[in-house]
Amino acid sequence: MKEYNQIVFKDDEIYIKELGLANYWHFATFSSVKQLIKFQKRLGIKLEIDFLNGGTLDDLKRGILIGKIKNFIFKDKEYFWRLSDLPKGVKKIKLLSNGSIVDGYFKKYKNKILFYRPNPNAKAIYKPLTISKHIEFQKENGIY
Repeated sequence: MKEYNQIVFKDDEIYIKELGLANYWHFATFSSVKQLIKFQKRLGIKLEIDFLNGGTLDDLKRGILIGKIKNFIFKDKEYFWRLSDLPKGVKKIKLLSNGSIVDGYFKKYKNKILFYRPNPNAKAIYKPLTISKHIEFQKENGIY
């Protein structure tokens, strides 16, 4: 079976989920389509979505809408301890790590985007935003 991420539009939330063996893990959560578009721009991508049962965004008025992201898969790599652990060509992005928003990194490949999050015990690189900055960031961007 081909790997893919599921995207769920429900009421005022949008989730990108990583399908796992035991459960679904929310890779990203947005409170608006605007935040989802901003996320795509930050990564330099445009998601192609196949909605189940031929649904469209107009179907959201009736409740939940579930789709499959066709053109990219989002994956987390293991935590890193030092910047020198990162591959060449990564770009900085604010990410959630251990419940806090910190500087993380991503690297875009043909059909895959890998995210690198700092190890919370690596005090030299794990620098969480303050609570007020965390809340502000989440309101503007969602969380991923």
